[in-house]
Amino acid sequence: LIIIALVGLWYEKFWSKILFVGLVAIPLPLEFKELIHDFSLIRLTIFILNLAVFVFLIIREFKPED
Repeated sequence: LIIIALVGLWYEKFWSKILFVGLVAIPLPLEFKELIHDFSLIRLTIFILNLAVFVFLIIREFKPED
């Protein structure tokens, strides 16, 4: 799926943006579950960074055009 998303991004297809954001979001619930069950600063840092990337992509790709 990553290769499909990257090819779509190369050709600037809108569906590829949705697919890529979805691929970034997929591990977030699992990382949150791991963070709750076995807390560590490394897991917290990874979760925060991945969440920041996800939010950045949402804001960047889906903001209204001026």
